[in-house]
Amino acid sequence: MGIYVRKSISAGPFRFYFSSGGVGVSVGVKGLRIGTGPRGHYIHAGVVDLA
Repeated sequence: MGIYVRKSISAGPFRFYFSSGGVGVSVGVKGLRIGTGPRGHYIHAGVVDLA
């Protein structure tokens, strides 16, 4: 297993990821993000606490 270093930059709803494997970008709000990166596309839907 190698060393994994990831840095990210947020710009509004966009988040850019820079890693040794490549560059990725995601867009969304808290609880729902859609993105793409060196490992493929993904959708992350979490639970949002509205209380």
